[in-house]
This record gives sequence, C-alpha cells and structure tokens, in this order.
Amino acid sequence: MRTLESVVISVAPAESKEEMLGNVIDLSQTGVRFHCIGEKLRRGHDVNVSLTSGDHTTSVIGKVVRVKDLAAFAQEVALAFVEFDCCTPQISTRHEIHDTQPVLVAAG
Repeated sequence: MRTLESVVISVAPAESKEEMLGNVIDLSQTGVRFHCIGEKLRRGHDVNVSLTSGDHTTSVIGKVVRVKDLAAFAQEVALAFVEFDCCTPQISTRHEIHDTQPVLVAAG
C-alpha cells in the first residue's frame, strides 16, 4: 500500500468547526485518500483541508467522493480537490511516496 509517511492531514467539514487528523494513504495533484478517526464524513461534503509535512502546510478545499467505514469512528476517505492555490498542483511532488503500511493518527 502506498502512503506518505511524514504527511498529516487535518480536515474540517465546511459546516462544522470540528477538526479531524488523519493519515494520508495516497496523494496526487487532484485529490487525497486518508484514514481518519472522529466525526463521520459523508459523500458530497465540502471540507477544508490542510496537509502538513515538516514546516510546510498547504490548504485546499475538497469534496468527499468516497467513504468506507473501517470501525465505529474510523473511516477511509477519498477527497477530490475542488479549490486550491497556485502552489497546490505541486503538492504531490513535495512529498516522497513510500511503500509502507499506514498508521492511524488519533484525532485530538
């Protein structure tokens, strides 16, 4: 399974101030797939997204395109980027992709 070891994703549904942390599984120029624990996301939700690696953070707006329940409060979520700044197309090239097993990051 492909994952980004040093990238943390923070997701906040547009209609909520609740923020969730997650572990990025796959990242491309057009979207991201990740595991998260916390508030349930639903297909079609608009979300505010921050991707952080080291001292670099990129913010985008995404739309939930796929959700798979993993446990009571855990999900695998796929987002499509719908609004981003001029630097976002390079986002997937800033982070090295490794073949590892993902580790869930608990929401705080």
